[in-house]
Amino acid sequence: MGARADGLTGLADRYRIERELGNGATAVVYLAFDLRHDRHVAIKVLRPELTSGFSSDRFLREIKISASLQHPHILSLFDSGEVDGSVYCVMPYVNGETLRARLKREKALPIEEAVRLSRQIADALACAHAQGVVHRDIKPENILLADGEAFVADFGIAHSITADTSERLTLTGMSLGTPHYMSPEQAAGERNVDGRSDIYSLGCLTYEMLAGEPPFDGPNAQAVIARHLQQPAPSLRIVRQTVPEHIDAAVQRALAKAPVDRFPDAAAFAAALDDSHARPSRAAPRTSRLPTSRIAIPLAAAIVLALVAGRAAWNRVAGPKFDPDLIAIAPFDVPHASLAPLSAELLGLLAANLNGAGAVRVVPPTRVVSAWNGRADEASAVALGRRHQSRASVVGAIQSRGADSVRLTAALYDADSHRLLGDLQVVVSVGRMDRAADSLAVGVLQVLGRERPLGSSRPPSSGPSAMAALKAFLQGEVAYRRMDWDAAQPLYQRAADLDTNYALAFHRLAQVRVMQGSGIDSLIWFNGLRAGRLHRGLPERDSLVVMIDSLQAALWYAVTVSTARASDSLASVLTHRLFATHEVATRRYPDDPELWYLLSVNLGNLAGPAPRRHENTFEALNRTIALDSAFLPAYRRAINLASSLHGPDTARRYISAFLSRETKGSAADAARLLDLLFDPKRARSKDAERLLAAAPPNLLREVWGPLLWWYDSSETAARVARRILEHPDASRLDPRGISYPQFLYALTLASRGHARQACREMTESPHWILFPQLALLQCTPRDSADAVIVRMAEGYGWLPRRVVIWVPWWASIGDTTRLSRLRMRGDSIARAATDDASRTSARVLASSARAYLALARHDTTEALARFRDVPDSLCNFCDAQRLAKARLLGTRGFTRQAVDVLSGDLDGNNFPLAFLLRLQRARYSEQLGDRESALDDYGRVASAWARGDPATTDSAEVARLAVERLRRAP
Repeated sequence: MGARADGLTGLADRYRIERELGNGATAVVYLAFDLRHDRHVAIKVLRPELTSGFSSDRFLREIKISASLQHPHILSLFDSGEVDGSVYCVMPYVNGETLRARLKREKALPIEEAVRLSRQIADALACAHAQGVVHRDIKPENILLADGEAFVADFGIAHSITADTSERLTLTGMSLGTPHYMSPEQAAGERNVDGRSDIYSLGCLTYEMLAGEPPFDGPNAQAVIARHLQQPAPSLRIVRQTVPEHIDAAVQRALAKAPVDRFPDAAAFAAALDDSHARPSRAAPRTSRLPTSRIAIPLAAAIVLALVAGRAAWNRVAGPKFDPDLIAIAPFDVPHASLAPLSAELLGLLAANLNGAGAVRVVPPTRVVSAWNGRADEASAVALGRRHQSRASVVGAIQSRGADSVRLTAALYDADSHRLLGDLQVVVSVGRMDRAADSLAVGVLQVLGRERPLGSSRPPSSGPSAMAALKAFLQGEVAYRRMDWDAAQPLYQRAADLDTNYALAFHRLAQVRVMQGSGIDSLIWFNGLRAGRLHRGLPERDSLVVMIDSLQAALWYAVTVSTARASDSLASVLTHRLFATHEVATRRYPDDPELWYLLSVNLGNLAGPAPRRHENTFEALNRTIALDSAFLPAYRRAINLASSLHGPDTARRYISAFLSRETKGSAADAARLLDLLFDPKRARSKDAERLLAAAPPNLLREVWGPLLWWYDSSETAARVARRILEHPDASRLDPRGISYPQFLYALTLASRGHARQACREMTESPHWILFPQLALLQCTPRDSADAVIVRMAEGYGWLPRRVVIWVPWWASIGDTTRLSRLRMRGDSIARAATDDASRTSARVLASSARAYLALARHDTTEALARFRDVPDSLCNFCDAQRLAKARLLGTRGFTRQAVDVLSGDLDGNNFPLAFLLRLQRARYSEQLGDRESALDDYGRVASAWARGDPATTDSAEVARLAVERLRRAP
């Protein structure tokens, strides 16, 4: 034999064993060569220790079932038997890989391929179901892929629907299958499982192929099963926007909890995947819920599932609806009456510590004591939780240890599932029950934090105020997750005041300051940088969070404060370190939602222009929501990006998902107002006017962001921006006193083609990016514009990375003297620079000036060469340079390269030159035959500038005519 295969020596005359292909719990699969038929085969051999009893019977049944199934997408059976005490079967060798291997490598599949494979699997299951066979273990490991085709393998736990009850292989109450793909009825151990169970499993499989992850996940098998049984299936279109609605609807119906609500057979599921008009008819109503994988799961109204320790069965029993935030604490057992006072003292202290720690509430001790007659064991703990409808219950004991010390042991149980969540133990002196209560409270919070988002449950220190500081911090976390910034800020401040070394409290104070719309002020820098100084000694995850925050604060300070005169080198180094830390954090903790959220914030604010930057930001937000659907700050950003990337309809789906989780507070008020304004029929209603009139400026600012990307005929975004500007409290949006409301209004006007009015709004405080772009659109007389731009350059000390943005202005007015001075200044700074970043930015300035000087001499070859020295990554806001470079490439016939130059980061750019870039890109896309891309760009310019100044409406008319032309084209 080519390889060792114990128990198969009797097959040596027919098969040459070459190597092991796979090794499972019950069987080993070998690659062998069929000597009789001159072909490779796969031989599956039951493990010798399982050749008797249940597993052997199941394996023999698999052989019998497989032999009866003949279908192009079912792995057929060549031979079977028993030799040398081993049961085996011979199957075709599929020279490919499992679907699991493919998903592990690529995560998600192209939509067309995923649907095709799902239809093939459904066809195979339809064949099996027609013969009375249910597979019962559809999962990626049991789907083989070869030459683009799917093959269903391993009917190892299938059973005949029509078989006699005595012949069933699944014992009563035993759930066979894989948790991530098990139907609710299979997970519950039901005996009468039919083909609709396979349809559910295939729905899970299809979802994973499209979304990159199963529809339900959890920290253990029990949690996954519970979510299959209780949670509604998440929508694919929230996770992956490009999934067609009919496919999402088909998968939703396949994942219905009740078999009767699913497709009647696998063939119907296959047809629905291929039918664009398919709609769920009997399935439960669809909602735009997002995956919830890390929050506690409330039970249905009158049904609970009890998981008995040591069993895989889920038995349905009637019971109370448990409160996931409520804890019941029993009096601690004592061996003799002399310790009873300690038990009473500990109960009161522990309850006081835990009550109000975040969302946690404690059943009043008097209620517990009056009815308590249990012991420190599982049965008593579960009974305690059921009596008070508390999801968690604590029982424990006090034992003497020496003359003046005691040992406290405590156990935390989930009264719903009968699970032991954690054990705790503390040894203290008799007189320090307060320390014991602090330690136990922290331990309980840490155990609860593993079950659902609770915030960091590690105390800031061991000082006398540590528990009070932790409690205030956790209360702040509840407010933070609900976007109640005004409530969160004083709680975090109290935590920081109680313990001045509380790094996470300072971290949150910085974040809340940003969320409050305060601008980038000194409190943000102070708190962020202080958190960074205190990160030593924290757990790794918390340390990474604080490091990210401190780097973010330092970078904001470096790039936004003109008086800082930060060098280009500092900004570059900080940016590199920030995103390197993000990469480490998300790689080490891929299931931590806050780390993905922080990445989305910094990708959106500090990454600088880059291809797919906004798509990557959106993906990070969706990852956050998938991991923790109750983390509301992620929705705030997702709504904004959904509007800019995909339009108001997609944004409204996120609004709906947000409002399904939060109905009170200013964030919910903003979401409702935004949803109202996105509706053209209601945007001018009395309700809308009333809400706009009553809204404070920070709420209006929340609404304005997503509206900025919606170019409706009523110009709703400009209407909201005007209300912000005119609000008597508008200055509170930025305590530094700069004209932030004026900038919002000017940007809104500019993005809609009203360049002249936008310029007038910026007379007192011109924005360093917006004003020069408006000047290029001739928004104000040339001399006036030049004076403003020179004044801004002087204010920044002619810093190269700022001045390079204004080079196109001086080129547009033919000021070659200024361009020559900037070229020389760039060369001089580059020669004297002692660091790469400063040297690079100076060279970019010099190259940009040289390019425009070459254009002034009509030397297009030299100009193009110099523009190529100015990559987008080195000039974050050089839109005019990008446009000039693209036009030079286009005139030379390098159309594809021109499109690439124009494609970087346009999705997140609403400054006026972005529309000229889109118009030029549309022309080149049309030349390349990319009709869809051209239509999108033409359409955006046509709708955005349709009502602007004469110069911008001319561009809008060109775009509108192009749209009509392309739509008429065959």
